[in-house]
Amino acid sequence: MLHENGVGPALSSERVPRKGVVRVSKRSTTSRCPQLRHAPFLAPEIVSRTKSEVPLQGKARGQNRKAAMPGPGPHLMYAMGSGVAMTKLSNGRFGPHHTLTYAVNAFFGPDIGSFTEWLGSFFSSSGSALADAIHDPVYYFLILGLPLSFFYSWLSRLSLRIGILDSFSGVPLSKRQCFLLIAAGSISHFFLDHLFEENGRSAMYTWILSTGWWKGKAPVNPDAVFVVGFLCICLVVGFIYINRVMPVKSAINQSYQSANLILIIATLYCLWCASQIYWVNPRRAPVGEEADLGVLVFLAMYFFLPHCLCIMSINPKDVDMAQLPL
Repeated sequence: MLHENGVGPALSSERVPRKGVVRVSKRSTTSRCPQLRHAPFLAPEIVSRTKSEVPLQGKARGQNRKAAMPGPGPHLMYAMGSGVAMTKLSNGRFGPHHTLTYAVNAFFGPDIGSFTEWLGSFFSSSGSALADAIHDPVYYFLILGLPLSFFYSWLSRLSLRIGILDSFSGVPLSKRQCFLLIAAGSISHFFLDHLFEENGRSAMYTWILSTGWWKGKAPVNPDAVFVVGFLCICLVVGFIYINRVMPVKSAINQSYQSANLILIIATLYCLWCASQIYWVNPRRAPVGEEADLGVLVFLAMYFFLPHCLCIMSINPKDVDMAQLPL
């Protein structure tokens, strides 16, 4: 059932029975949908709808997650495609070793929890808890990042020594570079998972939708038009000013200044949206019907951050000869 404008779910007071759906209490819902416990910023109407409709699938949370999330193909192609693009842009300083390490961790990384769950079932009953801890964008590299960085660094050196995989520069990955790529791969894994797993009812995706306006047609507030328009104008004008025609040019400095400008405007934009959603009572529409706060936070965490980590792992222009394989 859709909203009257056809964009999102209807949130009226009427409860429409659905096949295979039961009404349950708040306590039983959170026990069957534990991801809702980690979404404290959801709008009340979104939470009430999500809690009131729980599919009768008879499966555990982990089983639902594994059945619904994207498979090997999307994870590998997304990460490997990004790596190949960075190889081209960096003129080979982000090499095949970077791309493969990033892609493997973007695909198999957090899903290694499924294997540990199966392995742990032979020794104790803590396998499920370990699997859930590893299948997390942060806990994965906090728990396994250090040992895996040693392993991937050794594997990079070995592959160069026996001539399996070229690195263009002839330098293997350092442990620092491997850790950055492991973290980037872990976060990129959830860029796809949060969008397409759990039938679109993951805590992150539900929160993104909750930052939009679902109570009929959104009112047009003059102050919202002024603030949003002013920030967007500052972003465009500031970018033009930073990259204006000058006798002395520095592409690196100008790119850093442009990135800082975008970061400042994005922070102010998010503060405005958050103030209208969470601080003003009653809640107001910060940008019409748009869920800009959720979209910006999601892109910052799961798109820009992993790519920044990949950029930080790029080989320097001056190759350290001490890293060359013997």
